[in-house]
Amino acid sequence: MIAHAYREICSMLMGEYSSNSREELNAKLDAFALESGTLNLTSELPTGSSPAPDAPPTAVPASFVTAAAALVRAHTTTDNARSRSRALFEGQARRRGVQPDVGPTSERWFRMQKFFAGHVHDRTTPDREFLEGRFKQEAEFFEETLSMLAEPAVSTLDVLDEILEDANT
Repeated sequence: MIAHAYREICSMLMGEYSSNSREELNAKLDAFALESGTLNLTSELPTGSSPAPDAPPTAVPASFVTAAAALVRAHTTTDNARSRSRALFEGQARRRGVQPDVGPTSERWFRMQKFFAGHVHDRTTPDREFLEGRFKQEAEFFEETLSMLAEPAVSTLDVLDEILEDANT
């Protein structure tokens, strides 16, 4: 459950600054599946290892080619997890008005997110190993980084409380 939660939080945070490829690809996959379902592949493919030399080529419907091209275009233009991780930290840096090198932190976040994603359904590693091993290290990095990301919002709570107190008096 912890790995699930951490993976989802990581994905949500990275989605704030870049697209989630699953979201963009879903509509394209649906269109592709719909178009591929209209093909009768068993009757259109020649029997044997190659078509007869004088057989006319089988036409592929334009709608199928269009759906396949859109799917490939969407796949190649969506951000991968590594670039989404970098976008998260670059976006945070821009918000704060500083431009540090976010490369090492974003790479570390990417590896941590990948670790949690890989352990979501791990039923073989004993709890003791999780509590003392790499899982603990990754959880500590996650919590420290999340705290750092939330720090600006938390630091303004006192000011907001004062504003609200003044407004309500």
